[in-house]
Amino acid sequence: VDYCATEDHGCEHECVNADGSYFCRCPKGFALNSDKKTCTKIDYCASLRHGCQHECVNTDYSYSCRCLKGFTLNPDQKTCRRINYCALNKPGCEHECINTEEGYYCRCRRGYTLDPNGKTCSRVDHCAEQDHGCEQLCLNTEESFLCQCSEGFLINEDLKTCS
Repeated sequence: VDYCATEDHGCEHECVNADGSYFCRCPKGFALNSDKKTCTKIDYCASLRHGCQHECVNTDYSYSCRCLKGFTLNPDQKTCRRINYCALNKPGCEHECINTEEGYYCRCRRGYTLDPNGKTCSRVDHCAEQDHGCEQLCLNTEESFLCQCSEGFLINEDLKTCS
């Protein structure tokens, strides 16, 4: 007897004939509800057994793990590691490459300034960028400048004028 054809089974998805009766079955990715007739999509992430370090994303028949911005999924497909943009992109920073959550930026050592291209560095010209007040010669140092005197002259106590 085909009970699925003769009975008003009310199965939401599939009716399966059994010995002297029938039962309802859900498609893959769904679970039979307590009413034994309707189905609910399985929330694979809700089980907390997924093992995802950052985020769990339900798929049709399972789940996948996803990492937060600035991280990439490890080969185990569950754990995440911070992206090293400096190593990954070989950005060509002349002095230092600094990783950020969304990428990287180049930074120059003390006494240098970053050029407009964002990669190369130029020595800071302290003598040119301010009114140094040196009577004769201005000498750039790493962090500032020094006044010097031409040959045959000595620097005065004010460290600016020569005599």
